[in-house]
Amino acid sequence: MGKFILAATLNITIENYSHGSPCIQMVTPMTYSLFDLVQIIRLYTGYSDTYDWTFINPYEKNKDLSLRNNSDNLENVKLNEFRNITPFIKCIYGSIEMHLGVRGHLKYGKVYPTIYQAVGKFPTEEEFIKNIQIPDIDGKYTIPGKSLPSASHLINNDLIEYGEKLKDYFKNKYKISNEIEEESTFKPNKLVRK
Repeated sequence: MGKFILAATLNITIENYSHGSPCIQMVTPMTYSLFDLVQIIRLYTGYSDTYDWTFINPYEKNKDLSLRNNSDNLENVKLNEFRNITPFIKCIYGSIEMHLGVRGHLKYGKVYPTIYQAVGKFPTEEEFIKNIQIPDIDGKYTIPGKSLPSASHLINNDLIEYGEKLKDYFKNKYKISNEIEEESTFKPNKLVRK
């Protein structure tokens, strides 16, 4: 049997802006850590660590974790463990509320996520610091006089460059082991750190 791991489609969508919901979609191994998700978002958006990164499972509130308070846990908690049966989890960064939805499963033979769609553009950190009061996270936000850019700004070169950064980061961090995950119906190989 060839080496493969279980992956799924990951959608990262901004939920709290009234001008649209920019998102990226990629095929991603489900054994990545929550800290890996922070890295994916950082690479795409250019966000720093000005604000805390907080993960929320809407079905299991006791699971809430933040980078500042739980940095070890973010690195050790896998996406599929944290999500469990929840259709999506939330990632809060400053005034940005992102929904991270997961759907489908497939056999996947890579150790890094593969982006296949990007729609719109996340506002820069400077934009949301300047235009939005740090918030009541449950509210809806509007940038006065502005609309979020459309997908037309994303040309192939941008996505290729982003994809290469993802590839470099994850190929240097993980490899597919020879050990099989017996508990899965598909019996994929384990993904382990190098």
